[in-house]
Amino acid sequence: MTANDAGTAAAAGKGGVRIDREELNTVLLLVLSSLGIYATFLTHGVMHERLATETYGEAGERFPDLAAVTTLQSVASAVAAAAILLLQGRLLRPGPGVAPLLAWLPPALTHSVGPPLGSYALRFIPFSAVVIVKASKMVPVMLMNVVWNRQRYSRVEYLCTLLIASGVAFFSLSSSGRATAKLASHSPVVGYLLVAANVLIDGWTSAFQDGIRKRYPQSSPLHIMLGMNALVSAVSVGGHALAELAGPVLAAVLPGAAGGAFLGGGGASMGETLRFSLAHPKAGGQLLLMSAAGVLGQMFVFLLIARFGTLVTSTVTTTRKFFSILCSVVVNGSPLQPIQWLGVAGVFSGIGIKTVVGHRKAVEAKQAKQGQQARKEVRFAGGAGGKAKAS
Repeated sequence: MTANDAGTAAAAGKGGVRIDREELNTVLLLVLSSLGIYATFLTHGVMHERLATETYGEAGERFPDLAAVTTLQSVASAVAAAAILLLQGRLLRPGPGVAPLLAWLPPALTHSVGPPLGSYALRFIPFSAVVIVKASKMVPVMLMNVVWNRQRYSRVEYLCTLLIASGVAFFSLSSSGRATAKLASHSPVVGYLLVAANVLIDGWTSAFQDGIRKRYPQSSPLHIMLGMNALVSAVSVGGHALAELAGPVLAAVLPGAAGGAFLGGGGASMGETLRFSLAHPKAGGQLLLMSAAGVLGQMFVFLLIARFGTLVTSTVTTTRKFFSILCSVVVNGSPLQPIQWLGVAGVFSGIGIKTVVGHRKAVEAKQAKQGQQARKEVRFAGGAGGKAKAS
């Protein structure tokens, strides 16, 4: 072997090590990001259920405003995103192609209403029921696409939809007495209607966000996080302030917490929520831990989207919802009936099959696009060669 050959082999060896290290770093990033999503959102779910079901103090008071989490978490998320962008030098000079702040107003308005309705549903149905309905949100999305966009799906996708819908139906047929005993007022009809409205409004939020990302493709995950949460904070705080000023009127028109939830306030004034948290440090600690977990979870989700795409992120977040139900059963002691476990199996089996089918369709579409591009290049090269011969 000559000296040149040895040098080439060494360079190739170094190149191989570098590629292996890059692959290892990618795998480690995927694992750590996924574990971060599991840890933060499972903590978020456990604290959310406890705030919804526990009583505090000798009088057995309940937390007055579960939707206050939306406000607190949005404020913290906006501050965190702004701080990171400021350190990167991209806050004041976002660059071309980045969505202006007010572009996020439509999804911010819907996001200020949807999650509070889901939180309010926890007054009437167990946490696991809320999770199972939210996990099946692809069903109304598919139905709306069929009705409004005349979109067609494969038979397997329709079967997945039927499997998911059947799973939700089985789950709602029964509930554990230990789980319902913790509720403020067990009312399945009201609870399922509220969480269904939450899912529908979240669908609009996602549609608004997709449209903005298409119009402004240079918007980074941090810019999206800042824009959404800054405006959600403004709308939610405004809703709380309006609830504070017009509380008696709202109470007369929309009983209970519905008036505040409609305004993004969740039913109680921010002042009342803060007073309750200070009077009951256990509740205040749960609220802060839940909000911190939500902020970190958002960052992990945006990181996963930016590095690995929406399919991987969707897979991780969907499986996380299954473990949220397990945490509700094991950690918070809210058991499920056998028929409810059958419903859980139906929902997540349908989601899993739908995810695999979606991945295959995406791969086939990408391959078809690459093939079309290659044929265009061949035709272009052939045309150029013919012109050269003619000349």
